[in-house]
Amino acid sequence: MPKESDRLGFIKDTEQALILQEMDSSSDGESSSDHDDDDIDHDDDDIWMLYTQLQCNRYLEPCKRIAQAPDHLDWLYFELDDKRFKQEVRITRNDFNELVVKIGNHPIFQSNTHNKQRPVYHQLMVAMKRFGCFGNGAAVGAIARYFSVSGNPRAIYTFLAFLLLLIIIIFLKREL
Repeated sequence: MPKESDRLGFIKDTEQALILQEMDSSSDGESSSDHDDDDIDHDDDDIWMLYTQLQCNRYLEPCKRIAQAPDHLDWLYFELDDKRFKQEVRITRNDFNELVVKIGNHPIFQSNTHNKQRPVYHQLMVAMKRFGCFGNGAAVGAIARYFSVSGNPRAIYTFLAFLLLLIIIIFLKREL
């Protein structure tokens, strides 16, 4: 059975409290005094405020930041000589630059969110490094730490799958 988050549990409990309070207030009807009505209205407001806050916030507590290594993608791209660049990325610098130009305008690299994507050449370097690794060296966490990128496996796997398909299509067109 799937695990229920604390937030979802609080939301369900709050919804139950609101339902019970509504049932209780409708059953009391006209028998309560004006003073009791003020207390009930105040309780309703508090529960509604709690419910609104739970719905508006994705997390109950602030997220913890994970320490990252310094970014060295620019160093790899701009400072390494051609031989060492090919060792790192598994492709010559000229072919790499050609590939960046060809895939750079693809919609997958265009982000409309407030979280900006890394430059295309950064993303391609990460993908090429991972394509060239095997065993423990290809682990998502190892690649993420090496390049100081997000360690979210689903995001990286999805990106890599799209990028691989895009590269294959480009090279198939090139050979035709």
